Amino acid sequence: MNNGIDMVKIIPYKNCRSVPLLFYGNICSFFVYCLLLIYPQPSYAETVDKILATINDEFITLADYRIFIRREGYPVKEENRVEEGILKRLIEERLILIEAKKRGIIATDREIEEMLKEISKERGVSLEEIINSLKIEGRDYKEVLRDRIISVKLIKDEIESKVVINDKEIENFYNEHKEHYRLEPEKVEIDAFFLSLPAEASVTEATDIKLKTLKVLKHLREGEDFESIARRYGEFRRLGRFEKGSLLQPLNNVAFSLKEGGISNPVWTDEGVYIIKVTKRIEPVYQSLQEVRNQIIKILHNNKMADIMNDWLKRLWEGASIGFR
Repeated sequence: MNNGIDMVKIIPYKNCRSVPLLFYGNICSFFVYCLLLIYPQPSYAETVDKILATINDEFITLADYRIFIRREGYPVKEENRVEEGILKRLIEERLILIEAKKRGIIATDREIEEMLKEISKERGVSLEEIINSLKIEGRDYKEVLRDRIISVKLIKDEIESKVVINDKEIENFYNEHKEHYRLEPEKVEIDAFFLSLPAEASVTEATDIKLKTLKVLKHLREGEDFESIARRYGEFRRLGRFEKGSLLQPLNNVAFSLKEGGISNPVWTDEGVYIIKVTKRIEPVYQSLQEVRNQIIKILHNNKMADIMNDWLKRLWEGASIGFR
């Protein structure tokens, strides 16, 4: 069975609250994430009446908070410590449930039972183990699952229906993030004319090298054979193939700024002067838009869902009477 209901994961947003970000999959995936954490049921007898917050006429207790942090996998730093950010996430979960009930959203016994079977099949966990894991909330397992299901149904109805992605958005995202989909980097093959510069060259020696280099460049600009001219006036080097960023600076910037067949101006380095020729350019290889289209759709979908969820949760906060004790 696939209900088309998506898993919820909490992420922070600007006003320091947090929003459930929807990840696509079936309803089973959501519950596998938060319900198959089987651990011993703690005793909350001495703390169950400690109220942390109120939502309209409902209470959130320290017992609720402890159940929440264990279910969501938050580390327990101090037994009686309550972190504001986590408490706000719990409040948001409760706000969504309250809204779902107010709208009359339901989850049938058949949905619950089919979901349990799918979890059992997918994870190789018996139905009894799943049901026992839900007893950590001290309620009937059907009641626990029903609350979860109607909350996610509300999110699906309220948020997903408003997400629209068009081909132009997909194409723009691909072009803006194309480097992320690169399979092979850009490369160049280069030859070089080289004249070494003695470590303690005199002004006269340096001037001679500069004049000779300019003479070589003039011959090359006139179309004479690169290798022949290089060997006549200095040293010819077939440097080979390089990926962008792997050449000695500043040779790298010069080489990758030239077109195929292009010849550089003199490039001075610590060891001497180069004139380089790009004999071949190998363009980078990218995954095609078609190959990554589904990935991009998922990213855009999740981003839009998060933005819409931000606004919607903000309205839920503003529409409720919430107090902290």
